[in-house]
Amino acid sequence: MLLGFGVFPKHGTALELAEAISYSLANRPEVQTARLGVAAARERVGQAYAGFLPTINLRVAAGREGTRNTAARPSNTDYLWMDRQDRSISLNQNVFDGLRTSHQVTSTEAGARRSAWKTLEAAESLAMRGVESYLTVLKYRAQFRQSEKSLATHNRLLRLAEQRFEASVGSLLEVSQARSRGKRAEAAMTQARGNQQRAEALFYSVFGMEAQGLTEPLPMSTPVAPYEVLLATALATHPAILAAQEGVMEEKAREQSHRGAYSPSANLVLTASDGKDQGGVAGEQAVQSAMLEVTVNLFSGYRDTHTQREAHFVTQQAENALAKSRLDVTEQLANAYRLWETVHALLQTYKAQAAEAQTVQEAYLEQYQLGKRTLLDLLDSESELSAARNNLMDAHYQSGIENYRLAFSQGKLLAQLQLALPDMATPQPPQFPLPDMATPPMPMPTENETPPWEPLRVTESERPLWKPLRVVEWMDERPLSVQAYVADPKDDPSP
Repeated sequence: MLLGFGVFPKHGTALELAEAISYSLANRPEVQTARLGVAAARERVGQAYAGFLPTINLRVAAGREGTRNTAARPSNTDYLWMDRQDRSISLNQNVFDGLRTSHQVTSTEAGARRSAWKTLEAAESLAMRGVESYLTVLKYRAQFRQSEKSLATHNRLLRLAEQRFEASVGSLLEVSQARSRGKRAEAAMTQARGNQQRAEALFYSVFGMEAQGLTEPLPMSTPVAPYEVLLATALATHPAILAAQEGVMEEKAREQSHRGAYSPSANLVLTASDGKDQGGVAGEQAVQSAMLEVTVNLFSGYRDTHTQREAHFVTQQAENALAKSRLDVTEQLANAYRLWETVHALLQTYKAQAAEAQTVQEAYLEQYQLGKRTLLDLLDSESELSAARNNLMDAHYQSGIENYRLAFSQGKLLAQLQLALPDMATPQPPQFPLPDMATPPMPMPTENETPPWEPLRVTESERPLWKPLRVVEWMDERPLSVQAYVADPKDDPSP
């Protein structure tokens, strides 16, 4: 099922993870703001490109003119009033401006690409929030179902203790113990319900829809590469780094454009004009000219010097921002990788713990019925089993989150979810990368793509803006130890 722009999923249908994030990306204002920023940046490319084209101006004027020209009429000092008319057309073509226009086009093109990478970065961040919210809802719903089962078990143990007391086999203390543990299980269920409700409220905040019909995502089948390989990939393809790289290119080109102020500029000026009754001379007048106009800036109050220095400092700021982006991505990936390792190890441990706790609980129940175990032993085994199952479910869903976080730390979360950017927000590979900076494997523009200097118009045919590249057929490949406690569709409390 593909979700269109602004269209809610049908009630009662399954809502897969990729579809939920697709809807969120198509409707969240921060992503739309970034996407419109790309369109605005591409329009600035058109503004800079206009410097290569000629300017044509048409002038028409008419009015009353009074002239006192003693050189033409020395004997008359009165004003001569005439009805003046002017018509002119001029063409001004830039021939040379110290390469300012070329560098301005280069700068704005880098700025447009930077905006596109920023859009991808914003989409990746929102998608990661969506993954965390989606899986957190599933986790707390599973833990709530487990708390209900635990409360039901404690109630059965309470009834068993009461029956043994009525039969004069057990004691009143055992009944009190069972009742106390039942209240603790009830409190745990209340807390689990509150956690589930808060997770569902956060889900609505992120996705703009109720958490209905959520499905268990398949575990990732692709093995995780070594940390060094992941780091090299992240430094070469992460949108935050590529956006900062484009920022350096943008500022360097802008700095070079300011140097054009020290060069002479040449313009070809073609003018044709005619008029009537001009300057106190009766009759028609016509003038045609073709001139090469050269201007040199001799002194501007040191404005150009300060502008050049400012551009140099801004370039240094951009270079430091690039270095910081690399450090941030390295730190983010290192934390994600170590956390993934920890959670993955805990998951294996909790699987074994839950299996052992289940065996102990069943053995204690048989021994209690034979009088070889006390009720306190049985209650303790049930509490340990419940805690082990909760730990297992927490590690299971946290492991899924950390798998997606590894992709997010490399800037590949949307690719992992098989979601595509809109055409007008797809970043283009850098055309002149910095040294030691790999070109990212992003899709190139299609042949029918609108040139960056032409206005971009959003039509209804372009929607949905975000769409899954394919619909995944979900299969039940979850671990048996988790499936037994989590994946029971009958226990799904969603409406």
